[in-house]
Amino acid sequence: MKNILNKNDIDRLYSKMREKGVSTSQICKALNINYPCFIAMTEGKQPCYGKWQKILADILQTDRKELFANTETI
Repeated sequence: MKNILNKNDIDRLYSKMREKGVSTSQICKALNINYPCFIAMTEGKQPCYGKWQKILADILQTDRKELFANTETI
């Protein structure tokens, strides 16, 4: 399925969040989603849409293709 994050993507996301000091609360606010939606995304139950990927990459000051290397985007 497209835009579903796999374990490697999630590990990279959390690693970058720790590295940059970005909290899940900040991520949720930037994506305009609630925490359960964020958790669903990290568990593969909710897609991580292309727009969200761009916002996450911007917040974490990293390249989108590096952060989501294994995710097929639409």
